[in-house]
Amino acid sequence: MVRADPQETAGVVCVRDGVINCVEYSELPESVAELRDEQSGELVYNAANMLNLFFTLRFMRKIADNPSLMEYHLAKKRIPFVNDNGVRTEPLVPNGWKFEKYLVDCTPYANNSVAVMFVKREEEFAPIKNGWNSEVDSPRSARRLLAAHYRRRIERAGGKLAADDPDKLVEVSPLVTDRKLAQLLKDKHLIVTGPAILQ
Repeated sequence: MVRADPQETAGVVCVRDGVINCVEYSELPESVAELRDEQSGELVYNAANMLNLFFTLRFMRKIADNPSLMEYHLAKKRIPFVNDNGVRTEPLVPNGWKFEKYLVDCTPYANNSVAVMFVKREEEFAPIKNGWNSEVDSPRSARRLLAAHYRRRIERAGGKLAADDPDKLVEVSPLVTDRKLAQLLKDKHLIVTGPAILQ
């Protein structure tokens, strides 16, 4: 998917040393993240990594058998700690570093058999990185995005929902194709009074 803005907390898919790779957002210099194409105005490094990765079992075994292939990354995190009074404390700002390995770092070892797909953000991306009360990247925002996604599917299939109420979420089973959904909704007027699933 296309990055929303230069500060989006998603890695950037790019070609590095001749192979498809990903640069973690925290390791991308701000001056590079903000580069824009002079004609279109779009970000030069606009391919956001949303971590929908598919690997063969054979490839994953190769990586597992060679853990030194993947490098460590330093990530600044909010790490809970026990304060001087013996109370567990959740910091409001990052207070420590973690060493992390990212699965996407194994792509250079896939012998150039990597494909990158651009997808529509509103159809494919509802991350949960923050707590419930956050307005972005939270369970609440993911629920809103899913509700909007299901609404679009139902409306494309000829259906209609009365209210845009997140508490009355109507879910469409991923096993239901758009064609089947259109058949389910044909000549029906559905009034949803609470959470429901169409399957």
